[in-house]
Amino acid sequence: MINQLRNKFILGLGIVSLSIPFGVSGALAAWTFTLTNSTTGAITSIEAREKGTQEWGSFNGGLAVGESATFEWGADSNNTSCNWEIRANYDDGTTGDAATFNFCEKTDLVFGG
Repeated sequence: MINQLRNKFILGLGIVSLSIPFGVSGALAAWTFTLTNSTTGAITSIEAREKGTQEWGSFNGGLAVGESATFEWGADSNNTSCNWEIRANYDDGTTGDAATFNFCEKTDLVFGG
């Protein structure tokens, strides 16, 4: 994925840290996406997986209602496809349905919008 994204992403301010398996390492360029919470509930965590795989990885941090943040892909996403599923866990204990995004083409996502 990184090779396809090299010229498509601009780093943002306020990057939210990631946990394994999406940890950032070394001097590789950081690839990001911006997520906005337009739902009626606070998001406690964000999960993502490459489309067609079973294991979910999680990003650290959440989003209050109306908040936006920039999330950073880690080195573990290098050489993967552009198509990923992403979902949110909410403060009421529910998990939203996964949505598929092509992160090579779309870097601004809105949940609930």
